[in-house]
Amino acid sequence: MEKTRNTGFNLGGMKDIRYYKLIHSGIVGETQHNTVAYQLQYLESDSVDWDTIETLDDSAWVDMDNVTGNTQTVTQKVFDEPVHARYIRVYVTDPAPSNKALRLHELELYEEAPAEFYEKQDILNAEIQTKQEIADTPVEMKTWIAEGENVLVTELTSKGTEDAGLQAEVWANAGSSVRPVTEENDETSVTVTRSTQNTAPDSEEAHVSKAALSTKVIGADDVSASSDNESGSGTLEFTLDAGATVYIVTAVGGGGRTYHNDGTTLWEAEKEPEEEAADILGRVPDETALADLNARRQEWWKDFWSASYVDFGTEDENLNKVQKYYYGAQYMLGSSAIEDEVAPGLYGVWHT
Repeated sequence: MEKTRNTGFNLGGMKDIRYYKLIHSGIVGETQHNTVAYQLQYLESDSVDWDTIETLDDSAWVDMDNVTGNTQTVTQKVFDEPVHARYIRVYVTDPAPSNKALRLHELELYEEAPAEFYEKQDILNAEIQTKQEIADTPVEMKTWIAEGENVLVTELTSKGTEDAGLQAEVWANAGSSVRPVTEENDETSVTVTRSTQNTAPDSEEAHVSKAALSTKVIGADDVSASSDNESGSGTLEFTLDAGATVYIVTAVGGGGRTYHNDGTTLWEAEKEPEEEAADILGRVPDETALADLNARRQEWWKDFWSASYVDFGTEDENLNKVQKYYYGAQYMLGSSAIEDEVAPGLYGVWHT
């Protein structure tokens, strides 16, 4: 086989290209087939005969990007100035190292550069870190779960220079007649519930599980709350001031065996799920309470990670994979196994 390969595209007319993304074989789990080296090229003229374009000398093609030594599944670039072109080709000089096969899954070309998006699941600090643009405003987010409380917190920080009007929505799938949904709100919070179907109402062993999500925003001065029974959602509208941080706080109530087979008599729970969620949310009244929750969470994870470690180094690729798997598995256990509580299932919610 020849080492070089190329594939061409006719865009139908001159287009401005500011950004491209090329997706390789790793998208289907075959990272060993990711393309190693290629040039993304274009013709400066739009008057070339498409039927004979393959006979053009290689010197006629101009590089938009020249990539070597690639191992990534997605390669991409934002151009300082847009490229004006009709005819594009991907000219591969070094295909997959495994068997020299060429496997390109998708080429995306854009007239505008996309807004920056970055997201990381930081297992050391047990939080999801996000950078993106919302309502034309660059923002950063940290999302974490409290230790010992059913509380989910998203810290939302503006990196922009202007205030932004935002909304947070809490919802449950309202499309099922056998899994009822409720929505309600007060002046500053919204609550949504959903129940399971009772398939054996005549059995004393049967039960109904009901969960409630209750959400509010801390740190914004102009929060308004509303709910919509038809869509099964509650909405909080607020203003994120330039450079400020607000906190979207959600409390979870209910779950497990909430009611007996009659669907109304409480079984394991002492309170209705809505009441439990409201009580939990009420214990987080302000930023001081949030800071306390965050400190307790960080201390818990510090103790957890300090209990054991492995160090296989990074030189051996297979040992490095084992090390990453070890810490990933530890993180899953730390996130789901609670002392003196039922152990997590082996197969998600479908098998225990």
